[in-house]
Amino acid sequence: MSHPIDDEARDFLNLAEANPPPPPRDVSIEEFRRLAHDALQVSGDPEPVEQIGDEEVPGAAGRLRARRYVPAQRDDGLLVYFHGGGFVRGDLDTHDPLCRALAGAGGCTVVSVAYRRAPEHPFPAAVEDAIAATAWATAGSAGPVAVGGDSSGGNLAAVAALATRDGGGTPLAAQLLLYPVTDATMSAPSLDELTEGRMLTRAAMEWFYDQYLPDRALRRDPRASPLLAPRHDELAPAIVVTAGQDPVRDDGERYAAKLEAAGTPVRHLRYEGTIHSFMLYAGALRKGRDAIEAVGSELRRALRKGPNPALK
Repeated sequence: MSHPIDDEARDFLNLAEANPPPPPRDVSIEEFRRLAHDALQVSGDPEPVEQIGDEEVPGAAGRLRARRYVPAQRDDGLLVYFHGGGFVRGDLDTHDPLCRALAGAGGCTVVSVAYRRAPEHPFPAAVEDAIAATAWATAGSAGPVAVGGDSSGGNLAAVAALATRDGGGTPLAAQLLLYPVTDATMSAPSLDELTEGRMLTRAAMEWFYDQYLPDRALRRDPRASPLLAPRHDELAPAIVVTAGQDPVRDDGERYAAKLEAAGTPVRHLRYEGTIHSFMLYAGALRKGRDAIEAVGSELRRALRKGPNPALK
């Protein structure tokens, strides 16, 4: 049972509801994507990093834009990061503050990857890009590599971790799954418990999946729904963050439970009373800032430890 929305999250929602964005069905895809940049106003002051630069990395169908963050105090680990946005929006800029913060808190280089988005590029384009970018990182990095993402990006990170295991390449040191979506069949009980009034709604999730997975027969494909993968053992240790008032809370929590039951090490951090994407709103939500610091410590520890030798 979830705790009620806390006062800070409720105040944040009240401000958002005073000037609500139009439903995605009522605007063009371009306008819907532009509106995502409003989150930058509540992401907090951008954390300084020692080096930042745009580059390209291999995707499944060509080169992908990426952005590299190198903090001043760092070990030799690398986090390959996939932004959220329902597979439709979000980009290198919307997640720039979060990636800066993760680089600093985790003491590692972060490479944020701009994968192909729906509806122009429906499933499996995004996940194929995520797998290709992860393979590039594990093949070319001298140090340990983790993969991570938030929301839909957490989905891509989870699938990339599964593909890394199955592909027999260099094992990952960790998978960082921030309030991930893991079940495109939308069977999570929290989607019915927390239907409205929390920025993300069940109707919005249905719309996102309609863009990404217009062929409903594909929604049980493990590359779309990693929760439904046949195996969850022999995977990189997982750091899973969920929010108590998030409609997709149970996607992350059921995935964490399935990993743990299969023997995959899991560190699950549940933040009661707060909402989906709360780490993206760290400038307004203290729990977002707290989660970044906690995740950074877990990530730093996992990268220093490196891949489990048993997975090699």
